[in-house]
Amino acid sequence: MTARLIKQGLERGYDALGVRLYLAALDRHKQEPFSKLLAEALQNQHKPLPQLRAESFGKLQAIVRYAEQTEFYRGHFQRHGIRAADLRTPQDILRFPRLSKSDVFDGFENMRGPAPRGKVFLAKTSGSTGIALRFYTDALHLSWSSAAQWRGRTWWGAKRGVRELILWGRPLDDSQRANRISELKYRLRNSRQFNTFEEFDDRRLEEITDTLLQFRPRMVYGYGSSLGRLATYMRDAGVQVPKAQAPLFVEYTADHMLPVEQETAKQVMQAPVLSQYGSSEAGGLAQQCRQGNLHISTDHLYVEFLRPDGSPAEPGQSADIVVTTLNNHAMPLVRYVVGDVGSYSDKPCSCGVNLPVMNLELGKAVELISTSERDRVSAHIFDYANIYLMREGIEGIKQYYVEQLAPDDFRLSIIPTQPDYQQATDVFVSHMKKHLGERISVDVRAVDALTVSASGKRRYFDKRF
Repeated sequence: MTARLIKQGLERGYDALGVRLYLAALDRHKQEPFSKLLAEALQNQHKPLPQLRAESFGKLQAIVRYAEQTEFYRGHFQRHGIRAADLRTPQDILRFPRLSKSDVFDGFENMRGPAPRGKVFLAKTSGSTGIALRFYTDALHLSWSSAAQWRGRTWWGAKRGVRELILWGRPLDDSQRANRISELKYRLRNSRQFNTFEEFDDRRLEEITDTLLQFRPRMVYGYGSSLGRLATYMRDAGVQVPKAQAPLFVEYTADHMLPVEQETAKQVMQAPVLSQYGSSEAGGLAQQCRQGNLHISTDHLYVEFLRPDGSPAEPGQSADIVVTTLNNHAMPLVRYVVGDVGSYSDKPCSCGVNLPVMNLELGKAVELISTSERDRVSAHIFDYANIYLMREGIEGIKQYYVEQLAPDDFRLSIIPTQPDYQQATDVFVSHMKKHLGERISVDVRAVDALTVSASGKRRYFDKRF
């Protein structure tokens, strides 16, 4: 009887009580104090900005002292003639060394903190630069990241557990068991998820559109490129969500959504389109308010905007974004160079939220790839192929860069970690062919360094024709 009731609940779209019970049980299992931290985060947003900055700096001092207990940071600081005790004022942070993705790649084994808060989770990402990273997070960090994310969503009237339509990727493990587990998890969260690593043709987009109309999600979330493609399809097909069924908002992240795509999505889904900015390694960094501004989560991350020489940028000046995780005791990141470019404002926002404001000027951008056999497949498949190598312990690729020279002609450049990288590149290429078609050819090259774009950012994919 219980199983039948659960099934009926899922078929109805899952009721509010059920999702609250499930999420509460999940928080207890993961030892994540989400509800407590969300309440704290909601209080923080109304504190005076000087108080927010002072509290954030206090957390910065504490996490730097903690990081110094690890073998990696102890040596990292000593090599630059600095100690945690030297961090007495906000200006002193400029004396501490910045942390690159290569530093994390090379120093991973010695970066683990001695006293994590709650359960510890191992995560993997290639990110926007194609460097394969492993990192640890603990329950406190994950809870703060979620609390910061949902704080921003409350500005638009959403609460955790509302119906969600999600356009995202799945790990490149296509076993039936993995897909069933993934589907169940999303349904228990009151969500419907579509794998953007599958071919994004009109038939698939029609299926997503039908779900959007029938499931009636309160929020639509996903890759900017995927949401842009869906909005364009709906416009061309003459489909519009009825105003009475419109979601509260459409939220994009991970890569850019062009202004014309945002306007199209706003029209066909009859909902505001907003941005969320963060990274896998650091968590949610900023959420967009109703005035269109990205507010920085100073209770979760300490954020700096630096010129290429390491000096602080002026308000409105394009700069490298550098973050310190304030709540991750499993593996703190101190002055971590995210790889994105943005700016900050010193003016208050009229929305009433006192969290400082930033602008992501040259953020992540991912192409949709078409070949002779596939249409509009997300370039995020390369990131997940690299994650697959890490998960399976197949070594050989430190960083990669894919170029599409013609519809079926690709070049894969890698920085190898060892002389024998054949297995790693064979597996990487096999995943490319699985998702882009067996007709593609891939020229594999080992290089000492990868090209940097004019903006100073390394990308993992470029279309050259």
